[in-house]
Amino acid sequence: MLENQQLVDIWDDRKIGAGQHWYNEIDRQLQSCKVAVFLVSPAFLGSKFISTVEVPTLLSRHQQQGMQVVPLLIRDCTWELMPWLTAMQMRPAEAEPLSNTPRKRDQQLKQVAQEIANFCK
Repeated sequence: MLENQQLVDIWDDRKIGAGQHWYNEIDRQLQSCKVAVFLVSPAFLGSKFISTVEVPTLLSRHQQQGMQVVPLLIRDCTWELMPWLTAMQMRPAEAEPLSNTPRKRDQQLKQVAQEIANFCK
């Protein structure tokens, strides 16, 4: 809905076309985004590229330029061992992974979408 209302332009690396310089395109997006949503999961925490390139870039922009970062706990993982994540307010608000709360998932995602919409106005 946020994309349909043109409040956000959702980007991920699957939008990088054949022959494009993937690193340059990722860096361009990291430097220009207004909101970053971290889909926190074992795969997210285990990615060396995310932890050494993407997260430091986005956290620097968050601290220096006020760019918004929304950590969203998708699946059970050891996020509490990451000092930079424990310093941030996790979503859903109770830090209960979305995968553990199927009955509340739509409501939780609605709340996150409303927060993101407020950032984008």
